[in-house]
Amino acid sequence: MIIEELKKAENLTEAGKVNAALKILKNLDRPRGFEGRWYYLNGEAWRLKGIFHKAIAAYKSALTCGVPNAGLLCQTLIRTAACHRALGREKQAFAFASAAVKASRKAPALISEAKLELAMAYRLKGDFKKAAAMLAGLLTAYLKEKDYPAAAFILWALGGLYRLQGRYALSIEAFKRSGAYAAKARDRALRGQALLGNRR
Repeated sequence: MIIEELKKAENLTEAGKVNAALKILKNLDRPRGFEGRWYYLNGEAWRLKGIFHKAIAAYKSALTCGVPNAGLLCQTLIRTAACHRALGREKQAFAFASAAVKASRKAPALISEAKLELAMAYRLKGDFKKAAAMLAGLLTAYLKEKDYPAAAFILWALGGLYRLQGRYALSIEAFKRSGAYAAKARDRALRGQALLGNRR
């Protein structure tokens, strides 16, 4: 029963039906033996609502209670880093992203995602050279895997980074390529971001 309800909340969150997911989680009320996953799903819901301080608190509780596997541990660290980054908290974003990269050694499927978050943390810190090098490496890997949504995001991030460096020609080219890959992936939101980035 509990497992099914947690899975239902997870599916609703992934479908963007965050309020419905939170309602299920509230009714479950921190189920014994599943606390870590319950807190993690709460964190996911609050993160998607853009209420990052609540998401961070939920992820912290998930880490304190313990999550069921290495993959979820790594994912929790990645998400925590992303929330701190969204709030402009450089030190926290970098610390959690670094921890995520370390944790990804036991969760190989998440290595690229963890490295991407670390690259974005470097970008937030203003270490553009390090961020650009990491992003370029990830771009090569994602293109090799034909992961076009990820490639579009990387190019969008590079476009913004190059603009901050004053490398405007490279910035324009990166945004154009981001838009092209977003279109290929049929990601309208990211394509719109690329177009807006190119016009700034």
